[in-house]
Amino acid sequence: MKPTRSPSRNPLAGAAALVVLASLACDGNKTVPAPVPAATSNTPLLGHVGVDDARLTVFNDGDIEWTNVVATANNALICSIGIIHPHDQAGMNFSSCSGGPLSGPIATVRVAATQGYFEAATAPAPAVEQAAPTPGPEAQRPASHPTFAPAAPSAPASSPAPSTIVVAEPAAPVAPPAPAASAALALSATISGGIGPARRLTVYNNSAVAWSGCTVTANDLYSFTVGPIAAQQHNGIMMIKFKDKAANIFTSTAQVMKVGVRCDQGSATVVPS
Repeated sequence: MKPTRSPSRNPLAGAAALVVLASLACDGNKTVPAPVPAATSNTPLLGHVGVDDARLTVFNDGDIEWTNVVATANNALICSIGIIHPHDQAGMNFSSCSGGPLSGPIATVRVAATQGYFEAATAPAPAVEQAAPTPGPEAQRPASHPTFAPAAPSAPASSPAPSTIVVAEPAAPVAPPAPAASAALALSATISGGIGPARRLTVYNNSAVAWSGCTVTANDLYSFTVGPIAAQQHNGIMMIKFKDKAANIFTSTAQVMKVGVRCDQGSATVVPS
């Protein structure tokens, strides 16, 4: 019966491992970049983002705290934000973010945290309507007066070729005008959070059209300008940001009974839930 032999170890592999560990311990000048945290949960998060010329802001519209928050703009610029408390916000200047550079305006932002993720598209700029070109003399001529082309030259045969009749096409239809400011918006609103100015008012654009130049009012007394609201998106505002005509900050604990939104595309008033 042959004796059992334990598997031999490679001394060179152990030595190589010791060399690598020693090199990492001694080299204090090099910093190994930490990997960007990714979402460890596929749970959709409730939130939205705000973008201006120099800063990216992430809003936590949910009831749970987010940790290890990373916002990626246009799949290129990475902003590590950290922790965002429920119904709160945090942001970072683009100059402090890594990656990039950006090749154009920010169109999409993906926010990932330990608790889940969400993706948001920034509101597109409103399209500039171009005036229809002035129709030429041929387009202005009534269709009831056809234009006749010169007759074809006579063939050697005894019967001449018939004349060709060309009828002018009618002018292209003019595009319909943009919706008037009095059009009703597909709006809904909710109130959440604590009491008084600590509450959060969220307005929802339930239409397929982006809104621009929007101002939100509460109880017809206090207002706040939020700017654009993308189609099928929402925007949450802390009540402390609302002011009356005398610039007094909203500090009342009274119930918000009416929410109004007026944008370039129209206006609407609803009772918040």
